Amino acid sequence: MLQARGVEALLSRCYSLLDVFSIAITHVDSNKNLEHGKTILRSQRKMEEYAMQRLTLQLTIPIPAESVLISRVELEELRKQELLGIYWSMQDLERRVNKGQVWIKENILYQPRFKKILDVEQGGFVFYPKSRGQNWSFHAAKMAEFLDKRFADIFTSFADKESGK
Repeated sequence: MLQARGVEALLSRCYSLLDVFSIAITHVDSNKNLEHGKTILRSQRKMEEYAMQRLTLQLTIPIPAESVLISRVELEELRKQELLGIYWSMQDLERRVNKGQVWIKENILYQPRFKKILDVEQGGFVFYPKSRGQNWSFHAAKMAEFLDKRFADIFTSFADKESGK
């Protein structure tokens, strides 16, 4: 087993060995410690001669006891569940979008093509206040999904307004 100072150092070493324009050959001594060996560089044309060579690497990465390794699918499911039953205020939405209330209203909430999807009165998931003193309310999971799916539409609309189209 190769021993290295850290995972980053080992991966960096592997990437340099697999460079498309050169091949690096490093010697490993009998104690299995990585030794700085002689590097032989070949041109890309010569790489074809080495096309059938393979580098096999067995790597052990310790995972701290307080950490857990999960699949990407499971992570996405956990993120969705995190927002179930949660409602955002306007301030929550401002933090999530990293834009102010005025920008959010002009570019998302009061855009006619979005309002017909968002408004609770039209089957949406955003409560639009009807009078002073009432607060905005957003179904967090559905609003997050809307923002993710419509990202390009929102910012295309914004860019068009900025350029005067």
